Amino acid sequence: MCRFLRKKKAKVVPMKRIILHWSAGNGTVSDLEKQHYHRIVDHEGKVHQGHHPVSDNIPPLTTGNYAAHTRMLNSYSIGVAVSAMRQAREAPFSWGDSPMTEVQVDALCLTVSALCTQYGIEVTPSTVLTHAEVQGTLGVRQNAKWDITVLPGMELPQSPRKVGDILRAKINSNL
Repeated sequence: MCRFLRKKKAKVVPMKRIILHWSAGNGTVSDLEKQHYHRIVDHEGKVHQGHHPVSDNIPPLTTGNYAAHTRMLNSYSIGVAVSAMRQAREAPFSWGDSPMTEVQVDALCLTVSALCTQYGIEVTPSTVLTHAEVQGTLGVRQNAKWDITVLPGMELPQSPRKVGDILRAKINSNL
């Protein structure tokens, strides 16, 4: 008599999107950053886990028990940030005292590529986007968020879509 064993399938967490941020941090990942993002990249490119697993952002969301990173768009969203841009200013533009580094951008894109693969998220402007793109792309009003609209090597902030397209191209090149 044959006995068939069934392997349990891993439960797939139904995430819809990944939103990229800078935290306005100083490059050293703080407890506050860990409360708001699922993954945070420090100035050396090391990726830190946030306090909340991705599954905490599946509704119903309970106050304080999920990674609150994007106004009115935390459900089914993964928040990934670089710890950078403390005291940065959009206009007149200033990088602040902790500018984002190329190492952080590379680690951010590798991390997001891995998350896209893990959660089956296709890289499109509506599924992998910067916080600055949220309002224009998804129509969810944000409060003057300009992260991420400038990258290392740029002299001034650019349109959210232009910067998002650059990041998506880097993310796709890692897949």
